[in-house]
Amino acid sequence: NGLTYKKVKWQNEANSVNFSPIYEHLRVDSTGNAFIFYNTSDYILFDFTLDINQTYSAHLFDYYWKVLDKYNVIGFGDTLQATDFGLYILTNDTIVVYTLVENFGIIGYYTYVNEITLPRADFWGAVISGQDYGTLIVKKQAVDWKEFYPLHIGDYWVYEGISGSIPITNTVRVIGDTIM
Repeated sequence: NGLTYKKVKWQNEANSVNFSPIYEHLRVDSTGNAFIFYNTSDYILFDFTLDINQTYSAHLFDYYWKVLDKYNVIGFGDTLQATDFGLYILTNDTIVVYTLVENFGIIGYYTYVNEITLPRADFWGAVISGQDYGTLIVKKQAVDWKEFYPLHIGDYWVYEGISGSIPITNTVRVIGDTIM
């Protein structure tokens, strides 16, 4: 389609067992909204123009996104805007919740929210454009979203959590650009 995407590699490690990595192609438009190239089409992934409780279609059949909350986070040497997104199946069960921070990326995600024994992960650290980052202090309040998530080649995020009683580590790394 002539658009430039960043190739993102997700890898999950649990109890010293490496699972096969998952690759995504993501892009950000001029307004800061994120898109995913999925099954030969471009779909909006994170829509920051919407207000809390608004919904929109997901790239997956019978799923939809909902904006759960908007607030500020204090960290990375600045006060930045954050948004929580929930991915739901049409039965209204929450499948995944993402927290994204302006100009930074995903700082937390929870998978299969309705089943507490399945993997949950929180932000642990990252390297964005060569700079190291650590933990955040979160202060909730209403905000307007501007733009989010740099996708520079080499950017790297690490998440730690648990799956039942097993500690897990998830990593995300931008490994390249491509024009689809």
